[in-house]
Amino acid sequence: EHKFWEDSFQVYERGVALFKYPHVRDIWVAYLKHFVERYGGKKLERARDLFEHALSMAPAEEAKPLYLEFALLEERHGLAKHAMEVYERAVKAVPKTQRLAILDLYLAKASEFFGIGKVREIYESAIEMEPPYDLADVDCRQMCMRYAELERKLGEIDRARAIFVHASSLANPGSAWEFWDAWKSFEVRHGNEDTFREMLRIKRSVAASYSHMQIQSVVDAARLSDSLTARAAQASAANLLGRDPMSALEAAAGDEEERSAAARAPSTALKGFVSAGVIQQGNTEQQRQL
Repeated sequence: EHKFWEDSFQVYERGVALFKYPHVRDIWVAYLKHFVERYGGKKLERARDLFEHALSMAPAEEAKPLYLEFALLEERHGLAKHAMEVYERAVKAVPKTQRLAILDLYLAKASEFFGIGKVREIYESAIEMEPPYDLADVDCRQMCMRYAELERKLGEIDRARAIFVHASSLANPGSAWEFWDAWKSFEVRHGNEDTFREMLRIKRSVAASYSHMQIQSVVDAARLSDSLTARAAQASAANLLGRDPMSALEAAAGDEEERSAAARAPSTALKGFVSAGVIQQGNTEQQRQL
């Protein structure tokens, strides 16, 4: 209020050094806002350092608004190339659920500043990103459909078809019906009988693949359920006997050893009868000791 700008910025510096997230978020927002309003592009390097410091402290789920403000600063007072670099960093830094929104803005700015070449580059890099920077399957399908529509408008029919083929493995025909409807409409408008049959063949193949995955998951779940049921039965039997599961297993092992020993011992039909062979063996051992 008294126009001691640097003194106020020093107070902000003390605040961001003292507090941690999530409490420091409001301090950073006010600090960056007032600094950019005060200096604009006059102290651009200092503003960049502030944004980098804020981003280094922010967890991934809190980084999105900081990246957007940083990119806006570069658009207004810096270079468009630097703004594109900030958007590219943001796509990889934010959580997977926020990446599609960043990509939409990134593509819009790329189309505004650099044209179709840069837009294609962004689409391809987004579709081919590997974990942990990849998109969710539903978001990747959306990107592929938009990219194919862009290529169709540009008259690149073969490129658009190749994009549909690439994305087909992510589209379960049982749930991702909008993808297959879009591809069907595309082939009706721009394809022929052979390309339409190829689309149907790929659809059947993908459906079979997802059916196999579902069957395998059901089998695995059944095996896990059987294993848990068997363990629960053992634990229940141990509780009924008043013993813990380990004691029950030890007792079972002891019973098994007793049965094995009984099977190895000479059998007789008379209760309490000891065979002569055993007695003679004992006598022979006594004689040796004598």
